[in-house]
Amino acid sequence: MYNDIKKRIRRRKLRFRMCMLLIITCTATIYLFTTPVIKVKDIIVEGNVVCTEDKIIELSGIEYGDNLLRLNMREITQNVLTNSYIESCDIKRTLFGNIYISVQERQSAAISTFGEDFVTIDKKGVVIEVLDSVSGISLPAVEGLDITEAIPGKTMVLSDERKLNVFLKIFDNIAKDDFSAIIKGIDMNNLMSIIIKTAQDINIKLGSIENIEYKIKVSRAILEQDDSIKGLKGTIDVSFDGNPVFRQE
Repeated sequence: MYNDIKKRIRRRKLRFRMCMLLIITCTATIYLFTTPVIKVKDIIVEGNVVCTEDKIIELSGIEYGDNLLRLNMREITQNVLTNSYIESCDIKRTLFGNIYISVQERQSAAISTFGEDFVTIDKKGVVIEVLDSVSGISLPAVEGLDITEAIPGKTMVLSDERKLNVFLKIFDNIAKDDFSAIIKGIDMNNLMSIIIKTAQDINIKLGSIENIEYKIKVSRAILEQDDSIKGLKGTIDVSFDGNPVFRQE
């Protein structure tokens, strides 16, 4: 009998302690989330080149003195990603009141016409900017895309969906071979007779995108290593099976 009484007393004490712990925990949680105990003291932006630090902080919506624990990290990330130059964003916070915003910016790979305007595009086909002039811009000009919709931050829409796939494959391989520096333009009007125009006044006739990786590799090797064509104008033809041919103008 005595033992039963002791057990009941212990159980009551345990329940009381659990209730008190729950109350304390809830009170502390409510206090922390409603009172800025840990305030935002510093906002550090990393990885930005084109976008200014002030612009990214403004987009984030974070203000100095905000309650660190109440920040909606997903919402802040989405806010920063509304800038068409930002490809990805990672946000971290520390208990010392620091916010780190790490961004990766899109790199303009090409420019093309869009009605009376121009659009800059990254290698994934995402529109970065819509411009009314190309003054001061040095990017490969892509002909024949026939863009029907260009919204910054979104993939461009073309009248012929096949051309988007061709664009992606060409620029993916150009990036792999670090070939973009010498490319002046690309003619995609005819998908069976694609032509790359280089800054050396030598065109590269790719034909279709079949074996595109090989065609770009061998074309680059010829441009860099074949002294017999240096200073000449003409076309390197890699559009067919067999050894490439240089046709001088």
